[in-house]
Amino acid sequence: MSSSPPVTYIQKVVEADQVLWEYNILASIAHWVLLAGYLILPGTFTSLQNSDGISHKLGQSQTGKAILNQIQNPPLIVLGCLFFFIGTCGIGGLYWKHQNNYIWLADIVKRTGWVYQQQ
Repeated sequence: MSSSPPVTYIQKVVEADQVLWEYNILASIAHWVLLAGYLILPGTFTSLQNSDGISHKLGQSQTGKAILNQIQNPPLIVLGCLFFFIGTCGIGGLYWKHQNNYIWLADIVKRTGWVYQQQ
C-alpha cells in the first residue's frame, strides 16, 4: 500500500496553478514597490541642511532643530513611506484574498526572493 499525498494538497497545487496571471503581476509589482520603499527611506537621513527654506522654518525651535538633524530629505521620506505603505497594502490584500491557498503564497514569496537574489 503506497502512501499518497493528501487530496487537499493536490487541490491547493491545482488552485495555485489556476490563479489569474493578473494576481501574479500584482504580487510582483507590490514586492517591487515595497523594495523601493526600503531603498528610498535610508536616503532621507543624509543631507537637508542645504535647503534654506526648510532649514529656516525648522531652525526656529528646538524641536525643529532636532528634526532638521535627523530627517534630511522630507520629500523622500514621504515618497519612501508611501511606497512602503502601498507595497504592504498590496501584499496584504493579496494575502487576504488567497489566504487559503498557501501553495500560491509560498510560491510568490519564493519567486520574488529568487528575483531579488539575481541582482
